[in-house]
Amino acid sequence: MGGVGLKRYAAALCAVFFIMLALFHTPASAESSASKIDLYCTVNSDGDCLVSMTVNLKLEAADAGLEFPLPENAEKITMNGSSVPTSRVGSRTLVSVGRITGGMTGEFPVRFDYTIPKAVGAVPATLLILIQNPIKALSSAVGSALQLNKLQLTLPMLCGFDYPVDLFSFVITMPDTVDGVPTFTSTYQQVGFASNLDLAINGNMITGTSVNPLNDHESVTMTLLVPREMFPSVSTYQRTGNPELIPMGIFLGAALLYWLLFLRTLPPVRQRTTVPPEGI
Repeated sequence: MGGVGLKRYAAALCAVFFIMLALFHTPASAESSASKIDLYCTVNSDGDCLVSMTVNLKLEAADAGLEFPLPENAEKITMNGSSVPTSRVGSRTLVSVGRITGGMTGEFPVRFDYTIPKAVGAVPATLLILIQNPIKALSSAVGSALQLNKLQLTLPMLCGFDYPVDLFSFVITMPDTVDGVPTFTSTYQQVGFASNLDLAINGNMITGTSVNPLNDHESVTMTLLVPREMFPSVSTYQRTGNPELIPMGIFLGAALLYWLLFLRTLPPVRQRTTVPPEGI
């Protein structure tokens, strides 16, 4: 009987040990993340982009000061339908999600709505470089001719969230049929990020889903060349330096030269004359 009692005692200790282990042990693989981010963008014909982003936060550790980053130029920002205070840090606009998570662990759905003004604009100054370098312009004539009738959509999609993103998907709706292929850049993969996307273009819609999880602090930006006809009200004027200074300088130089030659009045020259006295 003594042996049986000892076995029961050992079994009870083992049971207590495993119960305590289950209650207090956190798996090493548990990590806070955004388990899913869904991005819906509608690009208007005036070049503005309306964005709705749904983020599912999975927090394994309490973080009362957690902030979610949005694009630097984001406007009219709301979180779950309400206006929120924001702060600008570097090239990001930060929104505190503490009032949603309450500094607790668990899963929390958050929806951000905002506007990116002037997301469509002139193609960056590559053409200006071609114009200033005739040799390079000649070798790139075909490429520059293709860009003359194009604008560029620049869309910051992710701005470097503190935690990894398990799954990222997006739907972008354009005003008209998309006839080009977008380019994606990432802080980690640079131009190779497209290989991590299951991308599809159907009519005026661009859809994509990440194949592998994204890293923490990873930013993603999409650019797309679009025809000018799709955005008739978007201005393409690009000011570089002060081009008016050259004709102004020429005009002022010509005016000064004209004044020196024809309009300047020389000071009178005084001449001394000797007049002899009367009677001599």
